Amino acid sequence: MNDTEERREDPRLRYFWPLWFGYEENAEFHRAKIIDLNSHHISFSTNEENTPQLGQSILTRFSYPLHTPYSFDMGTYFSWAETVRIDKSNDSYCKVAVRLSRSLSHQLFAPERGEWASLTA
Repeated sequence: MNDTEERREDPRLRYFWPLWFGYEENAEFHRAKIIDLNSHHISFSTNEENTPQLGQSILTRFSYPLHTPYSFDMGTYFSWAETVRIDKSNDSYCKVAVRLSRSLSHQLFAPERGEWASLTA
């Protein structure tokens, strides 16, 4: 994914936590590492052998920091997403971008900016 060419309308939150994805509800899940996310998309890195196909729906599960009026909580996403871009790297890993089937309608904390990024749908 080319970081110099911005393709998303919403601000991105760089967030390096685990993500799990699978191809069927009761099947094996693969672990990946989140690169960034916004209210409608998430990108992650995974090994080449587990990479989904372009256009393929995958079941995704991940947690993300959200802002509630009086506390710092974690939101959880567990739903389907559509694979919209795959970029292969030289080290047998792929960067995968997916469009979430349900948008994240909370506010996410952007630690590198030290501020809350409003990501309402």
